[in-house]
Amino acid sequence: MEDYHRICEAIGPGDYSLAHYFSGNHIIVRHDVDDKVNLAIEIADIEHSQGIRSTYYFRYRGDDSERNALLSIRSMGHEIGFHYETLAKAGGDKEWAVRLFKDQLAALREIADIKTVCPHGSRGYRNHKIMSEYLQRECALIGDAYLDVDFGNLDYYSDSGNQWHVYQKLSDHLDNPDKKLDRVAVELLDVIKAIESGDNVYIATHPQHWTQNVK
Repeated sequence: MEDYHRICEAIGPGDYSLAHYFSGNHIIVRHDVDDKVNLAIEIADIEHSQGIRSTYYFRYRGDDSERNALLSIRSMGHEIGFHYETLAKAGGDKEWAVRLFKDQLAALREIADIKTVCPHGSRGYRNHKIMSEYLQRECALIGDAYLDVDFGNLDYYSDSGNQWHVYQKLSDHLDNPDKKLDRVAVELLDVIKAIESGDNVYIATHPQHWTQNVK
């Protein structure tokens, strides 16, 4: 986790959650908790010790390990969000996916006050396709971590695939899934330089990759 300490030192104390971004902040720090919830807790603790608040997106599993991790991270003051994948779970049936989305969101809200959501990447399905302004209003959400972010005004850095990349024109890919992702492999030092330069940055991590430092 030494490299993540370096990222936190570059960012400095502050609220970098998605909820705060929608209030006008210029840095976003997001974590997709796909697996290994213990590593998510460890990252949350590092941030908490350095005065950083970020967002942790949990997939719905309904088990004790998820609940305990969610409660632990929430207790540190971090934002909890819903990492939805209901279109994939519903086999592409949008009506069923929307009902499932509402049910799973309601279950997670029994544990945390969820205001933002983020689609999970599922092979063969584009989970964000169920999202609409109407659904957001109906569910009292303030935003989606992909659909409602101005990617034209942010450099998007992700550790997806256990390798840092910076993505350009990500919004074009969301509008046209056949368009090839415009991404460039970068080093950790490039991420830190972007933060320290004062650029508008969006950092997305996957805690399961942090069993060792991301390349």
